[in-house]
Amino acid sequence: MKISECITETLASLEAMSRVGSKAIDLCSGVLYEPHSEFPDGECLAAELPGGKIVAVETHKLLDHLLLRHANAQATREGGSARSVYTDIRDHFVRKTGFEF
Repeated sequence: MKISECITETLASLEAMSRVGSKAIDLCSGVLYEPHSEFPDGECLAAELPGGKIVAVETHKLLDHLLLRHANAQATREGGSARSVYTDIRDHFVRKTGFEF
């Protein structure tokens, strides 16, 4: 499995995210994320906006946002600081996907 495919698969498991076929969907914004054909190592993902426009997004910027949202939700549910939860989630994401950011 390509790194970009691992990234989208893992994104679907985060807070306020889900899977639609092989794509990950952000349930807050309605944006669909899928591997970008020109970036198999995951530097960018293809994002389909709610209006149908497809744009490339830099994966590291997207991950900062989505992992922080997930960390805040998890810290709220389970207690603790979002910062420590974020660090744990980020480390787990890197191990699971092979994508360093």
